[in-house]
Amino acid sequence: MTPERWQRVKSLFERALDQPAGTRDAFLDAEGESPSVVSEVRRLLSGDAAAGSFLKDAAATDLSAAALSPGELVGGHFRIVSLLGRGGMGVVYRAEDLVLTTRNEQKKKRQRREI
Repeated sequence: MTPERWQRVKSLFERALDQPAGTRDAFLDAEGESPSVVSEVRRLLSGDAAAGSFLKDAAATDLSAAALSPGELVGGHFRIVSLLGRGGMGVVYRAEDLVLTTRNEQKKKRQRREI
Protein backbone atom coordinates (compact mmCIF):
# COMPACT_ATOMS: atom_id res chain seq x y z
CA MET A 1 0.00 0.00 0.00
CA THR A 2 1.40 3.37 -0.95
CA PRO A 3 1.62 6.16 1.63
CA GLU A 4 -0.98 8.15 -0.29
CA ARG A 5 -3.43 5.25 -0.36
CA TRP A 6 -2.87 4.60 3.34
CA GLN A 7 -3.73 8.24 4.09
CA ARG A 8 -7.00 7.86 2.18
CA VAL A 9 -7.85 4.64 4.04
CA LYS A 10 -6.87 6.10 7.41
CA SER A 11 -8.83 9.30 6.89
CA LEU A 12 -11.97 7.48 5.80
CA PHE A 13 -11.62 4.96 8.65
CA GLU A 14 -11.34 7.71 11.26
CA ARG A 15 -14.34 9.56 9.84
CA ALA A 16 -16.34 6.32 9.72
CA LEU A 17 -15.56 5.66 13.39
CA ASP A 18 -17.14 9.01 14.22
CA GLN A 19 -20.43 7.75 12.73
CA PRO A 20 -22.94 5.67 14.70
CA ALA A 21 -22.30 1.97 13.98
CA GLY A 22 -25.67 1.55 12.23
CA THR A 23 -24.98 4.30 9.70
CA ARG A 24 -21.39 3.47 8.74
CA ASP A 25 -22.23 1.43 5.63
CA ALA A 26 -24.38 4.23 4.20
CA PHE A 27 -21.69 6.76 5.12
CA LEU A 28 -19.01 4.75 3.29
CA ASP A 29 -21.20 4.31 0.23
CA ALA A 30 -21.90 8.06 0.10
CA GLU A 31 -18.24 9.14 0.38
CA GLY A 32 -17.44 8.50 -3.28
CA GLU A 33 -14.17 6.69 -2.52
CA SER A 34 -12.86 3.82 -4.65
CA PRO A 35 -14.37 0.38 -3.92
CA SER A 36 -10.99 -1.02 -2.87
CA VAL A 37 -10.44 1.76 -0.30
CA VAL A 38 -13.99 1.32 1.04
CA SER A 39 -13.39 -2.45 1.24
CA GLU A 40 -10.20 -1.90 3.24
CA VAL A 41 -12.00 0.50 5.59
CA ARG A 42 -14.79 -2.03 6.12
CA ARG A 43 -12.16 -4.65 6.99
CA LEU A 44 -10.60 -2.25 9.53
CA LEU A 45 -14.01 -1.43 11.01
CA SER A 46 -14.76 -5.13 11.39
CA GLY A 47 -11.46 -5.65 13.21
CA ASP A 48 -12.13 -2.67 15.43
CA ALA A 49 -15.56 -4.04 16.37
CA ALA A 50 -14.11 -7.51 17.07
CA ALA A 51 -11.45 -6.02 19.37
CA GLY A 52 -14.17 -4.49 21.51
CA SER A 53 -13.00 -3.10 24.82
CA PHE A 54 -10.13 -5.53 25.32
CA LEU A 55 -8.31 -3.21 27.71
CA LYS A 56 -11.35 -2.88 29.94
CA ASP A 57 -11.82 -6.66 29.91
CA ALA A 58 -8.14 -7.29 30.70
CA ALA A 59 -8.19 -4.89 33.63
CA ALA A 60 -11.16 -6.70 35.13
CA THR A 61 -9.42 -10.08 35.14
CA ASP A 62 -8.94 -11.30 38.69
CA LEU A 63 -5.46 -12.76 39.13
CA SER A 64 -6.01 -13.74 42.75
CA ALA A 65 -7.89 -16.90 41.76
CA ALA A 66 -4.76 -18.23 40.06
CA ALA A 67 -2.34 -17.06 42.76
CA LEU A 68 0.51 -19.32 43.83
CA SER A 69 1.34 -19.84 47.49
CA PRO A 70 4.77 -19.92 49.15
CA GLY A 71 6.01 -23.52 49.17
CA GLU A 72 3.93 -24.49 46.12
CA LEU A 73 5.81 -26.56 43.51
CA VAL A 74 5.65 -25.36 39.88
CA GLY A 75 6.99 -27.18 36.83
CA GLY A 76 8.20 -30.07 38.91
CA HIS A 77 11.21 -28.31 40.40
CA PHE A 78 10.46 -24.66 41.19
CA ARG A 79 9.30 -23.94 44.75
CA ILE A 80 7.53 -20.59 45.19
CA VAL A 81 9.27 -18.43 47.81
CA SER A 82 7.29 -15.18 47.64
CA LEU A 83 5.25 -12.78 45.51
CA LEU A 84 7.41 -10.07 43.91
CA GLY A 85 4.77 -8.02 42.10
CA ARG A 86 1.67 -7.75 39.95
CA GLY A 87 1.22 -5.96 36.66
CA GLY A 88 -0.83 -5.75 33.51
CA MET A 89 0.64 -8.93 32.07
CA GLY A 90 0.55 -11.14 35.14
CA VAL A 91 2.19 -11.92 38.47
CA VAL A 92 5.90 -12.37 39.25
CA TYR A 93 7.12 -14.70 42.00
CA ARG A 94 10.51 -15.40 43.55
CA ALA A 95 11.14 -19.13 43.19
CA GLU A 96 13.82 -21.62 44.17
CA ASP A 97 15.05 -24.13 41.57
CA LEU A 98 15.30 -27.40 43.49
CA VAL A 99 17.39 -29.07 40.76
CA LEU A 100 19.98 -26.32 40.31
CA THR A 101 19.57 -25.07 43.88
CA THR A 102 19.35 -21.45 42.75
CA ARG A 103 16.76 -18.70 43.22
CA ASN A 104 15.05 -17.06 40.24
CA GLU A 105 11.86 -15.26 39.24
CA GLN A 106 8.81 -16.90 37.73
CA LYS A 107 6.17 -14.96 35.84
CA LYS A 108 2.63 -16.27 35.68
CA LYS A 109 0.90 -14.64 32.70
CA ARG A 110 -2.76 -13.85 32.49
CA GLN A 111 -4.89 -16.44 30.78
CA ARG A 112 -6.41 -15.27 27.50
CA ARG A 113 -10.16 -15.28 27.36
CA GLU A 114 -11.77 -17.12 24.49
CA ILE A 115 -14.47 -15.13 22.74
